[in-house]
Amino acid sequence: MNPSLFAQAEVRFLICRLSTYRDVSTSISHPLIAQIAQEVDGVFTDFAFLPPPKDLEVITASKIPLWVGTTTKEPPSSFDVLGISNSFILELLNLPKLLHFSGIPIFKNERLMRPDVPLIVLGGASAAVTSVLHGPIEGQGFGDNYGLVDAVFIGEGEFSIKQFLEIVKRGKASGWS
Repeated sequence: MNPSLFAQAEVRFLICRLSTYRDVSTSISHPLIAQIAQEVDGVFTDFAFLPPPKDLEVITASKIPLWVGTTTKEPPSSFDVLGISNSFILELLNLPKLLHFSGIPIFKNERLMRPDVPLIVLGGASAAVTSVLHGPIEGQGFGDNYGLVDAVFIGEGEFSIKQFLEIVKRGKASGWS
């Protein structure tokens, strides 16, 4: 999308990949998610990828977020929703590092205390087997405030992504954090 539309967007949606652009450039999932999201009036979409290994040390030493919008060059904190597209379970090993070095608290209870932190939603081919990311199993005594993600999309998202973004748009317009 044209980066000049970012400032006036009602909802800013950053589609995040847990792998480098080189590794996922042939994937159709993240462009499809963006196309679906852009059907909702007022939604701006951008993409973020894991930086190449040779750049990781320089980026972290320079205090630049690991995830940055490829079009806007905006950090994740400038977005309302981070939509994490996960294709392979092994990619999930990158999630804590990407969150931490992008200025996003790792644990949900820390994120909930900060209105400047976007909602973190996980989807993709492996989403159904990621319960470890969204909190402990009931009865473990930790509560549900320690998840690495706030919500999980399971299954096809053609309709649910649009519905979800409409709810976010209405909530944001109503002043919800």
